[in-house]
Amino acid sequence: MGVFNAGELGLGETALPQIAKSNDGIYVHGARSYENNFELDGISVSDVQGSSSGSGGIPIPNPDTIEEFKVQTGLYDAAFGRYAGANISVITKAGSNKYHGTVFEFLRNNVLNANEFFLNETHQQRPDLKQNQFGFTLGGPIKKEKLIFFGSYQGTRQINGLAAGQARTACTATLLTPPLTNDRSATALGKLFGGMKGELGGTAVNPDGSNINSAALALLNFKLPDGRFLIPTPQIIDRSKPLGVQGLSVFTKPCQFAESQVLANVDYNVSARSRFAGRLFLSNDSETVTFPGNGLNASGNIPGFPSPSDSGFRVFSLEHTYARTSSWLNQARVAYVRTRTRTDAITPFKWSDVGVAEGGMSENNQLPSLSILGSISVASGFPRRITQNSFVFNDILSFTRGTQTMRFGGSITRYQDNVNLVGLGSFLHFLSWPDFLLGLNASGNGTAYSNVFASFDVFGLTDREYRAWEGSAFAQDDYRISRSVTLNVGLRYERFGQFGDRLGRNSSFDFSKADKNPSPDGSLDGYIVASNFSSDLPPGVIHTSNTFANYGKGQNSLAPRIGFAWQVLEHRMPLILRGGYGTFYSRTTGQAFYQSVFGAPFSLFRLNAGTANASATFQAPFPQPFPTPDSFPLFPAYSPTTTTTIYAVAPGFRPALIQQFSLNLQAEMHANWLLEAGYVGTRGSHLMRQRSLNQALNASASNPIRGETSNTIANIGERVPIPGVPPDSLLIMESEGSSWYNALELSLTKRLSHGLEFLASYTFSKTLDTDGADINSTSSGNGLTLGDQNSPSQRWGRASFDRTHRFVFSQTWTLPSPSSGLSRSVLGGWDLATVITIQSGSALTVADTNPNNVFGISEDRAELSGKCPKNQLVTTGPIGSKLNNYFNASCFTTPRVIGADGIGTAFGNSGTGIVDGPGEANLDLAVSKAVVLEWPHENSTLQLRAEFFNAFNHPQFANPDTNFSSPTFSVISSTSVNARVGQLALRFSF
Repeated sequence: MGVFNAGELGLGETALPQIAKSNDGIYVHGARSYENNFELDGISVSDVQGSSSGSGGIPIPNPDTIEEFKVQTGLYDAAFGRYAGANISVITKAGSNKYHGTVFEFLRNNVLNANEFFLNETHQQRPDLKQNQFGFTLGGPIKKEKLIFFGSYQGTRQINGLAAGQARTACTATLLTPPLTNDRSATALGKLFGGMKGELGGTAVNPDGSNINSAALALLNFKLPDGRFLIPTPQIIDRSKPLGVQGLSVFTKPCQFAESQVLANVDYNVSARSRFAGRLFLSNDSETVTFPGNGLNASGNIPGFPSPSDSGFRVFSLEHTYARTSSWLNQARVAYVRTRTRTDAITPFKWSDVGVAEGGMSENNQLPSLSILGSISVASGFPRRITQNSFVFNDILSFTRGTQTMRFGGSITRYQDNVNLVGLGSFLHFLSWPDFLLGLNASGNGTAYSNVFASFDVFGLTDREYRAWEGSAFAQDDYRISRSVTLNVGLRYERFGQFGDRLGRNSSFDFSKADKNPSPDGSLDGYIVASNFSSDLPPGVIHTSNTFANYGKGQNSLAPRIGFAWQVLEHRMPLILRGGYGTFYSRTTGQAFYQSVFGAPFSLFRLNAGTANASATFQAPFPQPFPTPDSFPLFPAYSPTTTTTIYAVAPGFRPALIQQFSLNLQAEMHANWLLEAGYVGTRGSHLMRQRSLNQALNASASNPIRGETSNTIANIGERVPIPGVPPDSLLIMESEGSSWYNALELSLTKRLSHGLEFLASYTFSKTLDTDGADINSTSSGNGLTLGDQNSPSQRWGRASFDRTHRFVFSQTWTLPSPSSGLSRSVLGGWDLATVITIQSGSALTVADTNPNNVFGISEDRAELSGKCPKNQLVTTGPIGSKLNNYFNASCFTTPRVIGADGIGTAFGNSGTGIVDGPGEANLDLAVSKAVVLEWPHENSTLQLRAEFFNAFNHPQFANPDTNFSSPTFSVISSTSVNARVGQLALRFSF
């Protein structure tokens, strides 16, 4: 209870293997998705880099190798730590004194599948899904009673064009465009767009197309190797819609995946008291994602940019278990865990191919990406190399005396996290198609804004060799005070060493030490470098005493935990009351520290938007000059005439803390029937969030700022705290976020009897959060902090992963079978399994891209018009009737003008997570038949299975476009759960 997978992939289904390997998608009791700990045979295999599938994810052994699978969702004892979410533990099988094993084949193809909703809309055939998953297990004695083994192999070969869930942006894409034709001449485009201005006014497109930008023309006419246009001609056109969204295209380009994994376990019984256990897991995989993201903008929706990758896992552990007496037990482990991933990018064009000036430090740099708000998104991939090594030692001593069990233990881990971006990105953003076609700077179009609303590029030395230590120690006492009361008390110490860079390239920026009135020559005050920075320090730059380049706060923590169980009724219906309180700390991922890779002095991160990008044209969108490799280390000074971007991890960054408290009542209503009802609450602090610290201040006659007594668009640069840094360009990853979670959890369990068992669970919950969700995702889902950067109360609201209601029913039923004869052989041995999931939609924040914000923050929350009560923000009616108008548009309007120039606006007044997205109702089922064979021995079985995910092919829709400024605002263009997928399986066990 209180646990759900954001991808909602269903019973055993993985829409794409890389999604399955990711740490992401599991939210437990309000904790964020990267706060879950994964263990394999007692060793943490969590992705310490924390970049989701981009850094390899986690190893997943094949199900036939798993002896025990355990999920602890809260108030686990002091023996467990490292992360504050769930603790997910897998114990693999050991051999025995008899030979046993399995051989299996799982097959998927298109025959049993249904077509995706939006592919049907564009009259396309169902996407490919061809998968073979095959392998075997074998265990037995090498020397009976002494040396036993267990091993397995699994191979997976997959071609996957499925559309839904998290994989949607990997293998398929939906694109809304104007009604483009194959005539891409200036004349034809002039006829289509003539007289139309950019989103912020200014020059209009000439009816004859004579002022259309040459770069836009070149890009529109650029063709892929197969002869198709890079920017596609729409598959269908609906003239009843606004021009910008009349064209609809849905693409499916199957991704490819192949994996081979091997598991080898050996157990050696030295004596009745002493045992050694060796565990080895190896896997290698390769895949090609056809619609990748690139870390700069949303994942692409233009075909032709495949991203191949390969990754691998190596997990080796050696465990010694020693029972000194029947009361004393010691378990010691040493382990080595290695994860590597290599991702590349294939781009059909370079900026220079379409006449755009580019820089570059190598042939891989300046990978081109661009987007038009609500329409095309060209994403050229995110090539990188990540290798993680963990060296682990842990030991646990258990002692039992009467009704008391005590455990003591600790662990030491050394992390190596080597990361390198081998291709550096660049990105252009346009607010409309006319802006894209014109591509003029501010002086050219007669406004304060370029038609190129935002430009971004990054150069630098982006390899890092992160190193960190981690240590822990705990004491846990489980004491049965009486027949009816048990008390659990524990204390855990953890040392979360922060990530230092062996190359000396960590850096930070201390806002409190910045020069608030820099001279025209510029200032470097506020820049921080690590203790192993090898170059001379320019004036204003300071060293830290460590390799983290921060102040090293919060590395040591103490986490007390207490719980109780009280059997209220001993002699009647068993009734047990449980409760407890505990504190849990979360290790900071490498992803957080890797944000500083874009910071000075070893990278030059340049982000200009709104008025700060006024000089950009389509042909020359990036500031000159471009740096060269020998430019670094390079500290960009800020002064009243610069547009310097600063990107860093806050010097006071520290690990997150979650406090959890719960009360639960458990009643055995009848034999094999168990009812549970409980409350769970959590309070999070020091959570990761990102914001810009240089938001323009509010000037007035009583509070003049550098002589300014009013607020206008023109004087934003005078009102920022640090002149020379645009308001949205001092980006800091900090640990000042917070959260609250409260939930009522109910469950009814029927244990196996008469062939039937089931579990029905319901959670009624609410998660409130600062800024929404994860390190790379806010409530708007775009990695940007919306609205007033300096007002946490205005950014406080429902987290983007919050779902108020969630009900899950899972059951297995062994069908009655005849007692003997042929009918038993045919009708016996059948099982039916189902999983029903019903949940409300996730919380949505309505965003607004507003260049006229008088405080210089263009990414905002929308303004409520005041015409609608909250319950009318979403259009009424069944979901299928509002795919093009999910929101009631009349409920929103442009922000109110407060600037003295009559242009500048206030922040939007809508809150965070104010409405629900579409809900989900899904049924997965499996039917299996077990046939008892007498070869090679009498208990051998052959199992045939047929599995159907979303068995009734019920369309379940993803969230709509939530940006009020977008031409596709309120439009739903994808599904959240795949159309029906069928799978057949054959499994022989002996």
